[in-house]
Amino acid sequence: MKIKLVVALVLIMGLTIGSADAQIKDRGRQKARIENKFRHDEFNRFEKQRLMKERQKIYRHKRNARLNDGRISSRERRMLQNERRKHHRHAYRYKHNRFEKRY
Repeated sequence: MKIKLVVALVLIMGLTIGSADAQIKDRGRQKARIENKFRHDEFNRFEKQRLMKERQKIYRHKRNARLNDGRISSRERRMLQNERRKHHRHAYRYKHNRFEKRY
């Protein structure tokens, strides 16, 4: 009986650690994606700064929602999803706007 309990706890801990690693890796990928588009002149400096600030705001809101009561409520989840949609919409618009590249 104790062995089953220990095995179950180890599996649960392994899954939670794996999901936390995936979130941290995703943060790095998003930042790298923004940096890459800036380097290839798809974003200018202002657009890059705005997207980075929006990204930080989303992570801050998510962290605060978890710290308040240990979980994210459905209302908080909707708010975070709307912020993400807004962020993606801004990134799309910045990438596809017609600012002239000056060399």
